[in-house]
Amino acid sequence: MMTTVRAPSRRPRWRTDVSRRSRPHMRTLAFVLCMASTSPLTAQTTLHELWPQLNVYWKASNTYRFYLLTRVTMVPELGYSESMIGFHADYLRVPHGFARIGVREISSLTDSSYHEERALAEVTFATPDRRLELSNRTRVEVRWTHEVTTRLRERLRVEHGVMMPWKQRLTPFVMDEVYYDFALRDISTNRLEGGAGFDLSRYARLDVSYLWERDWHTHVSEIDAIRTTLSVSY
Repeated sequence: MMTTVRAPSRRPRWRTDVSRRSRPHMRTLAFVLCMASTSPLTAQTTLHELWPQLNVYWKASNTYRFYLLTRVTMVPELGYSESMIGFHADYLRVPHGFARIGVREISSLTDSSYHEERALAEVTFATPDRRLELSNRTRVEVRWTHEVTTRLRERLRVEHGVMMPWKQRLTPFVMDEVYYDFALRDISTNRLEGGAGFDLSRYARLDVSYLWERDWHTHVSEIDAIRTTLSVSY
């Protein structure tokens, strides 16, 4: 996404090729240099972000539902922010789940350094249980930036809803998502997220979560973010 921002397609790759035949004194020198540069490297490869998000669902029938997503990604330490907006259509008659197609657009709000368009298709299956609900989402997305790339994203989510004494439903959840990049022919990203959802009313829910993301093929190797998501259904 910009200068040093988290945009997988724009991050340069960092690779290290160390010879196994290095002499002892060269290994010692390398170790000293590594230790001396630990703090600057960490500052350059880890970002702390805020992700406020709004989801709006409109159920047109028992078969179709439409979904609007808006999100702002803010990186306070860099003074950078970007927006995402997405339009989706859901098919609700998949056994134990639903299918979705959609398009999204991502743009920098700080400058004109980044712009991306996406098309996605996904299917989600849920397995309700007396104690836990397990869901699996498989997504294929095509991304247009300065080049065209394709990713496969596999996400597993576990949640359990409980009724609080004040009659409000609380739903703790944890999920893990893996990204496979077809251009790299490798797993590029792993995202782990945990949090809880609060039912504000029959039609509104607020989710607050913390996520940690590890990228193996970009100079921004780690991201941790606080996500707040308001979902409204009609």
